Amino acid sequence: MASESHVDRSIEAPAPFILNNVSLMTTMLDYARMMDIEAFLHVSTDEVYGPAPEGHAHMEWLDIHLPSNPYSASKSAQEAIAYSYWRTYDVPLIITNTMNIIGEMQDPEKFMPMVIRRVLLKQEVPIHASPDGDVIGARFYLHARNQADGLLHTLTQPIPSWRENDVPAKWHIVGEREVNNLEMAQMIAEAVGKPLKYDLVDFHSSRPGHDLRYALDGRKIASTGWVAPYSLEESLNRAVEWTLRHPEWLNL
Repeated sequence: MASESHVDRSIEAPAPFILNNVSLMTTMLDYARMMDIEAFLHVSTDEVYGPAPEGHAHMEWLDIHLPSNPYSASKSAQEAIAYSYWRTYDVPLIITNTMNIIGEMQDPEKFMPMVIRRVLLKQEVPIHASPDGDVIGARFYLHARNQADGLLHTLTQPIPSWRENDVPAKWHIVGEREVNNLEMAQMIAEAVGKPLKYDLVDFHSSRPGHDLRYALDGRKIASTGWVAPYSLEESLNRAVEWTLRHPEWLNL
């Protein structure tokens, strides 16, 4: 799970960013192949698939990887390395892909704390959109507690070896519904109790390699009985309330 994850920093300095993520994955897998472990759980991202066309949600092992930026490319590389250790060394592998995480104590560079900070300071929030502003970026936001619950759930499922299956276990852990980034910013501002000022910015000009829409198909994990324990509204309100009680977290 411990990887560099900020897209902007991956664009500013791609080589050390990629080398870090590939190196840490190889180090962990080298340890795993020499130990008698029950499972190696790799946390990957929706971004390995690249942008999702409107109406489409990427599915496990059916959609190919088309990463758009150095961050997502490094995560795709991690998945490939993990797959090779599963095949070569029979490491009991689980790969999970998830979407944008929210929660208390999140780094201020991430979207939710950034919005909270700008709303409190009465500053404009940049919202990625198409050049004409007609299409706004969208995500399936997921609270860290829901992510943790989903990860624990995958550990209760069968973990096939390469002798039993063509591919290792792979699960998409998905938020409850799709929300565009402007709607999310408005929900955050409402929870803060202050008005939102925003500016629609061209998604590619402001962040090269940025994808407007991500979407994962969550039917596979849902078919095993997993349901996220916290709703989006409860998750959002909980994170905002904690952050407002700890303004030092936003460097205010």
